[in-house]
Amino acid sequence: MRERISPVVEEIDLRQATVDFETPKNRKEIKSNIKAKVLRAVKAGGVILFNIDDSPCKYTARYDPDYKEFYDRAAIHQHIWDPERLLQKEVWSQYSGVDAMPSSIYTVCASEYKTA
Repeated sequence: MRERISPVVEEIDLRQATVDFETPKNRKEIKSNIKAKVLRAVKAGGVILFNIDDSPCKYTARYDPDYKEFYDRAAIHQHIWDPERLLQKEVWSQYSGVDAMPSSIYTVCASEYKTA
């Protein structure tokens, strides 16, 4: 009987991250945790699930829960939605800090209003 292998799925809940994003100390820690999750999923050939809130609701906090707020080499690389570009050797090694190249990247962006 073949052993069933469960894929690695890393969920990044940007709704909660933005709530905690107000102080610089939290920002650094949150970005570091997000990057660790992205790298774990990519290296394992798993899936990165971004949970965002794209509702028309107005937020009182300074940060609206949007993944663009986290575009930064310390968190989510700007080419996360362009796997061909992200998987170029120089781009990947600069982001990940390692030369070992993953074979593919799988991302899912989910919200109450739409899934991409």
